[in-house]
Amino acid sequence: MVKHIIKFSIPNILNLLIGVVAVYILTRVFGEEEYATINIFTATITTLWSALCFGMDSSYIRFYNEPPQQEDASVLGGKLLGLVTCIFLISGIVSYVFYGEIISEKLFAIPDKAIWRAVLLAVGGQIVLRFLGIAYRMEFKSKEYGIQRVVLSLLNKFGFVVGAIFFADIISVLNTNAVCVLAFALICFFSQKGKITIPKPGSSFKGYGKVFKFALFSAPILLCVNLNVSISQQIISKKIGLGAVGVYSSASYFSGVMSALQGGFSTFWAGFMFANYKTEQERIKKVNDYVLLALILFFAFFVLGKDVIFLLIGEKYQLAKDFTPMVILANILLFATETTVYGIDIANKTYITLIGFAIYAFINCVMCFELTPIYGLRGAALASAASGVFIYFYLTFFGQKNYKSIISIKKTVTEVIMIILIAMIDFCCRGVVRTCGILAILFVAILMNLSIIREIINISGKYLADRKRRK
Repeated sequence: MVKHIIKFSIPNILNLLIGVVAVYILTRVFGEEEYATINIFTATITTLWSALCFGMDSSYIRFYNEPPQQEDASVLGGKLLGLVTCIFLISGIVSYVFYGEIISEKLFAIPDKAIWRAVLLAVGGQIVLRFLGIAYRMEFKSKEYGIQRVVLSLLNKFGFVVGAIFFADIISVLNTNAVCVLAFALICFFSQKGKITIPKPGSSFKGYGKVFKFALFSAPILLCVNLNVSISQQIISKKIGLGAVGVYSSASYFSGVMSALQGGFSTFWAGFMFANYKTEQERIKKVNDYVLLALILFFAFFVLGKDVIFLLIGEKYQLAKDFTPMVILANILLFATETTVYGIDIANKTYITLIGFAIYAFINCVMCFELTPIYGLRGAALASAASGVFIYFYLTFFGQKNYKSIISIKKTVTEVIMIILIAMIDFCCRGVVRTCGILAILFVAILMNLSIIREIINISGKYLADRKRRK
């Protein structure tokens, strides 16, 4: 299991490095308003593809090993992608022809449908790549999956820089990025023939009721997460100004780093859970302890070293240093739910997750709307953190009701409180008080997990010894 997690983490570590280089370049090439436009563009694409998948991607993961009518998994993927593609093409053409200019003005304050065209091209590419990526990860083909994700990350980050080299206006920069993503999606689609079998017109969907039901309640979940980001950006833009979105997005970039690390784990973990939840429960419980310890260590060292880390960010964006840990907190806690939430999906009760994420988005948007005019970007960061705390405890409560994946509830809650305290101490304190407070939490966390640390060292030692013998 450790070997597979490491393999699937490699592309995310590479993406992390790509992101570090990209943020260094982007925050220097583009001004605050241009950088804000790029981040709104990216968030809009992510929100749209997650909405237009209608949960079919989640159903593809859930039923990959148990397809209806004992069909091949490639047929399941083809039918679901075919449905999504048809809906996307119809809605995309209608929105572009009749409302493209209006939508562009509302979202980007630029009344030019060329921006909306760029969004749609990129969304189409992301939808295709989403299904192709699932096919690789469910077959545990880490090498192929990794190459695909790394190339996509390069295009997503440096497509803007390439556009900036050849074009002076931001609209052309966005279109360059979109064309690169769509072209890569088409190349991957034709190179992965056989992984997804596109159905013929009139293909039967007999037995797909449970697949569509799962998708129905899954669809709004990812949408709520991504819409959350988009709405927050729009609130900040209207309440403070477009330039403030650029500053806040530089903090959100580090949340993206956290999401990249989460991706390496969850890419493997979803497949492992659905394949082994009946036979590997004790092993699964241990992973919760490993993950929480890793998150405490990562978060504490990030906060302690943020003065150095922020040298990567352009001078105009240094204000974000004061509230970045609060912004990251929500992503840290979402990562932590990876080991506590799967009971909901195993029981096919995705409506519970949907309700939770709807409340999560509501809390963030309302608090952001109320606090931003008073406390500025620090208020938006507080809203993000509060919604993250809520969603962790909500999902963990219902996840554990349906499938036990925690050894000790008391220990888990204590460690989650430690993570929250790290963010709060950084937010409220400065200097020696802040450093001593975080070090104290770190010391207690290590004492609580000495047996876990010894176990991780032993597992790592055995893994390295096995590799040496094979060589």
